[in-house]
Amino acid sequence: MIEAITVKAACNGILRSIYPDMKIYGPDTTEALERPAFYTELVPYFIEHETINLVKQRMGFKISLMEDVTSEEFELTALAAIRKAFGLKIPIEGRKITVDGIEFEYTGSKNDVFQITITFEWIDTIAEADTHDPIGEIHIRETLNNDN
Repeated sequence: MIEAITVKAACNGILRSIYPDMKIYGPDTTEALERPAFYTELVPYFIEHETINLVKQRMGFKISLMEDVTSEEFELTALAAIRKAFGLKIPIEGRKITVDGIEFEYTGSKNDVFQITITFEWIDTIAEADTHDPIGEIHIRETLNNDN
């Protein structure tokens, strides 16, 4: 099963590949951010059991662009580059995970933080390997009752 930490690492890797010189911070950052930088977080939307062996997952990867001076041109250029880099599917653990959507908005106390949300959805197999010995031999005894 693909875990959240693996999704976050893959997403940060894609972001780092298009902006290698920008810092990427996460929710564990407590000190001041070096700007410009990206602040990323993973938001699990749901994990639903479809069957006993299948689970459907949906997560959002949020990218907040932290700038010294807000630049709409840089923000929209970053959006285009991120859309292109993530495409329709991203590779994670040898699989291709569907990019369900890419949205953006302005957030923060002054609505001056540009934030991109990339949504993923996929189905995982959660079946455990059978550790029981296979049936070796079956004996069947049949008894027939006739009224004659």
